Amino acid sequence: MGPRENVKPWMAFRIWMGGFFVLLVGLIFSLWFIPVAFLGFKRLARTLHPLWAKATLVCLGAKLTTEGLERLPQTGFIAAATHHSLMDTFTYPAVIGPETCYLGKEELSRRPIFSTSFRLLDNVFVERDAGEKALDLILEHVQNLPPTHNIFIHPEGSRGPEGKVRPLTPGIIKLAIETQKPIVPMVSLGGEPLWPKGFIFPLPGPVSIVIGEPIDTQDWKLETYGTHLDALRKELHQLLKSGGSPTRAEVQS
Repeated sequence: MGPRENVKPWMAFRIWMGGFFVLLVGLIFSLWFIPVAFLGFKRLARTLHPLWAKATLVCLGAKLTTEGLERLPQTGFIAAATHHSLMDTFTYPAVIGPETCYLGKEELSRRPIFSTSFRLLDNVFVERDAGEKALDLILEHVQNLPPTHNIFIHPEGSRGPEGKVRPLTPGIIKLAIETQKPIVPMVSLGGEPLWPKGFIFPLPGPVSIVIGEPIDTQDWKLETYGTHLDALRKELHQLLKSGGSPTRAEVQS
């Protein structure tokens, strides 16, 4: 029996009240960072992104812990993150620095308020099936950002079941070679059971982010991209297996 079955009335009320406050928090933050970013203070606006993510997790009743947060480089890096549920929309930004460019799927650009906020914070929408065209768009966008900016990507391409790492798209390897940024593998745990596909809001409960060691990409070549792709997938799989480690730190809201 899954955790979403036989939800008691008081829990159902808690879930919907949490969802209401999520929408309220999203509206409040949008009224702040859309005007701030529109006026040109984009760095200030981006500092609100992690705060929005943490506030949303509090409203949802999600207790976020992390492992390996100290491994994040101080300079720009590429975050290679697994994606298992909508909870990832909030857990990853809550722990990654605000100076991060997120890659969003093109379908989300049809949501007016979200797409406006997303673009104003120097993020970029891409078509997942566009191949080299999408990569060129990303590279053109990234080249206009400071070299210390991070890039966040789901290398599997789309959401998949928790506990498994599906084949990765080669674009992340080419992106690393072109930008010369290290890749930091990271995985999310606990989100899918609480927020499975098809549900509007999640159950309250524990979620976590596990961060691996940065992977140096300075000497990578396109000729051996397959080797690098396999190594990254294995590293993500190892992080999923080690997700039960007790050495986690609670993320302060």
